[in-house]
Amino acid sequence: MSPGVGGAFAERIVIDAQALCAIPGEMSFEQAAALPTAFGTAYQALFETGKLRAGQRVLIHAGAGGVGSMAVQLAHQAGVRVIATASARDVELVKSLGTDEVIDYRTQDFTALRDIDLVFDPLGGVTLEK
Repeated sequence: MSPGVGGAFAERIVIDAQALCAIPGEMSFEQAAALPTAFGTAYQALFETGKLRAGQRVLIHAGAGGVGSMAVQLAHQAGVRVIATASARDVELVKSLGTDEVIDYRTQDFTALRDIDLVFDPLGGVTLEK
């Protein structure tokens, strides 16, 4: 069975060894268990729903958050120009994940951006309204 097929509520599963990976020593079981959800959410939003592709520009809100940080890395690896919002304390973290530009959402206005192909917004609310 492939991880993409489902079976999350099964008591047991048979899976090919190459579909698995070891949990890094510095990561808790809980963190490892949550990782596929954040990754899958970001992947689906960017590439399946958003049809994002190399050479485009994406604005990713909450670039230091769980889903946002996955989105930054996925978009960067796909050859997309990544602009992300984050707080000042998270600017270096978000840059290290592969952003081309970080906007401090507390002091800078992301609505001034132009020529954005896709906006990834896991926040909603006021951010979505803007």
